[in-house]
Amino acid sequence: MERRGFTLIELLVVIAIIAILAAILFPVFAQAKESGRRATCQSNLRQIGSAIRMYSEQWNDWLPCNSLKTRGPHFWYEVIWTAHRSYKLLECPSDIRKESNWLLAGGRWVQGKLSYSYYSGDLWQVGDITAKLSKYRHPSKSLMACDGNGYGATYLSPEKQYLMPRHIGGLNILYVDGHVKWQGPPLSTILKGAHPLWKIDYTGIPWGT
Repeated sequence: MERRGFTLIELLVVIAIIAILAAILFPVFAQAKESGRRATCQSNLRQIGSAIRMYSEQWNDWLPCNSLKTRGPHFWYEVIWTAHRSYKLLECPSDIRKESNWLLAGGRWVQGKLSYSYYSGDLWQVGDITAKLSKYRHPSKSLMACDGNGYGATYLSPEKQYLMPRHIGGLNILYVDGHVKWQGPPLSTILKGAHPLWKIDYTGIPWGT
């Protein structure tokens, strides 16, 4: 019996089918991988929120801030170091930036990647006074931290747009009440000062204390 090989046309058809399947499946695999990274990022933010709330309980309801003049951890990311003895929680697995930040750890400066931005009330106009946890009108709607470029404390605001949508066009947001949620595009709706994300009740805060 004579053996017959594949013709050129048959080979081209097979290659075309493989290419079509690859084009369909590769984005699915990539999205599944990103979903895993997004879940890890959300876990990081939940643990960051827990550490910050623990700090607030210890410091009479005050939130950490870059310039809060008290004893103990001053920088919000040092609160993470105090709680976990590691800065790995500050690295989002989807953050592909190569640059690193100088972070304070146990009284010394170390280099590490800071993938999140932190918001404790945009009060720099009155001396970098941070807010108290109880001053948030809508803790389930107010932002505490999110995917960002490393700027934090009183310097994160909707106008400065330090948000980094690195998860399928959206970003993970840690809310003041501790829950984490993915905010998908478009992000224009949250980049407004009137949005509940940015609202704090400033009444009664002793400026300069």
